[in-house]
Amino acid sequence: MSWELLGFAALFGLVLMATPGPANLSLMAVSASVGFQRARLYLFGIWVGGFLVTALVGLGVGALLQAQPLLYGVLQVVGFGYIAWLAWRLAHLDGAHGTTHAEPSFWAGAALHPLNPKAYVMNVTAFASFIAPGMAYDAQAVFLGLTLGLIMIVCTTTWALGGELLRHWLTQARYARVVRQVLAVAMVASVAIPMLLV
Repeated sequence: MSWELLGFAALFGLVLMATPGPANLSLMAVSASVGFQRARLYLFGIWVGGFLVTALVGLGVGALLQAQPLLYGVLQVVGFGYIAWLAWRLAHLDGAHGTTHAEPSFWAGAALHPLNPKAYVMNVTAFASFIAPGMAYDAQAVFLGLTLGLIMIVCTTTWALGGELLRHWLTQARYARVVRQVLAVAMVASVAIPMLLV
């Protein structure tokens, strides 16, 4: 894989991962509610889940999902259900008075990417577009996976820090609740709209 091709892959990843999606919107909502420090375990879980999806696609699971539309459809339904449930929890998250009982866990974050069909589509597109034919696949897959993973870390951390900034501006509980609810609706819409258009 040439440096030029890797640069295009990085640009592709940045464009897709910097935009609002379930992981980014949920991170912003959690950080806005409980602060960046208390959202870190959820953030780390999202990183682990993101790397897992990239590795699975690189190992061929993406091709399996493309070849089995029924399996992909099941993933869409289960993934949408999980994201809707997580959005509901985020909309009702109360960061006031030090409460932690509703904070999303590391495992909630780790499950988000593996259950999000958009994550597979993005990775399949990246591997199909930026792996150069005629060159060793393994080395290219590792470089591409690491590039996408680093971009994911930067983008998700930025969204979580954005939530921390919102937290300082939203000192009244009712405003914070409205922001959480708007982000939760946007999170569900980011998955539902592409499902309806395909």
